Amino acid sequence: TTILRSAPDAKGILYDLPEVVEGAGALLDEAGMTERCTVAGGAFLEAVPAGGDVYVMKNIIHDWSDAESLTILRNIRTAIADGG
Repeated sequence: TTILRSAPDAKGILYDLPEVVEGAGALLDEAGMTERCTVAGGAFLEAVPAGGDVYVMKNIIHDWSDAESLTILRNIRTAIADGG
């Protein structure tokens, strides 16, 4: 929500494993961000939501092997919007 607050025209997707994002909708509602941020469950080793201009990862890559980290980054590269 910090990024969305500082960029009032931006929209976001909170993406993580389904069991991780399960209660996120209520938190976004409390923060007043439900109109600007959606929640999606999935596995970034398989794919990430397509079409974003920016993909922000916090405390992610350090937990994965080099090969898995490359898979995550390649999935983002495949999904990112042209010019993103």
